Amino acid sequence: MAFPNGFNSSGTFNLAAGTAINLDGGTFSFGASSGKTGAGQLLVDGGDVNLQGTVPGLSWTGGRLVSSSFTVAAGAVLAISGPADKVFVRTVINNDRHYLRNFRPQRWPFCDPKARLTNPGHEGKPRAKKGHRW
Repeated sequence: MAFPNGFNSSGTFNLAAGTAINLDGGTFSFGASSGKTGAGQLLVDGGDVNLQGTVPGLSWTGGRLVSSSFTVAAGAVLAISGPADKVFVRTVINNDRHYLRNFRPQRWPFCDPKARLTNPGHEGKPRAKKGHRW
């Protein structure tokens, strides 16, 4: 299922294995009570995407996160993988004490000077990186 123009959500996504909600463009706002169950994924695989709020897990395989400011929900996973370019533009991601799965993409994210990924809960994982390509 694709959402090319964004949405607002404070509910739960029940996603069976092999299913995906494609966040293809626009602004996606997640309330603090947003959740995800099942083995399916919330997927950013291309386009310019703005994420806001508390994201209940995310698979990022391509595209740009633009003017985003979000926290990965407690117990959720931020998976960054695949060969496509991934770009942070004026984006802040708080992944405090959560797991970065598959953070060995073949092409590392590009960042502008105002982009920041914080992941202070894990030694050896990316900390605040500003204005540079990993």
